[in-house]
Amino acid sequence: MAHQIHELRAGYPQAFIIIFPHWGWNYADKDAVQQLVAHHLIQAGADLILGHGAHRLQEIEQFQDRWILYGLGNFLFNTRGRFGQTQSLPYSLVARLLIENRGDALAIRLRLYPIFSDNRLVQYQPRLVTLTEFHQVKTFLKGAWPEGMDGLGYYLELIVR
Repeated sequence: MAHQIHELRAGYPQAFIIIFPHWGWNYADKDAVQQLVAHHLIQAGADLILGHGAHRLQEIEQFQDRWILYGLGNFLFNTRGRFGQTQSLPYSLVARLLIENRGDALAIRLRLYPIFSDNRLVQYQPRLVTLTEFHQVKTFLKGAWPEGMDGLGYYLELIVR
């Protein structure tokens, strides 16, 4: 995969390359393998990595001026989940990519809207987080990114490009 990304980057230097890997252990923090693979993919030319598959929110890291979201969590999922059993926070992220044409370049931002996604507690209807829950998400992620609220809810914003 890294070789393909490298070739794509060489052939299309202005391309915006997003990798969307399904990885990680269920209801666990990111692991060393995820981090190693993510770093290789960034070094090969990926611009953004949006991981999923662990069924819960995982860490966010900036590596070589590129963002790695190790796990977005669940959006809609048809099982009860194991947040309580694994002592995992019951939150996930909905990612919204905002692209603005600035003449000779694109300005790209990623808005991350936390949702409450523990199906046992929301009866399979994920909802936007409250302000208190938003602060819990920020504390877990340990980032100092711009934040705000719009018509969709509370969000954190990453400057991608």
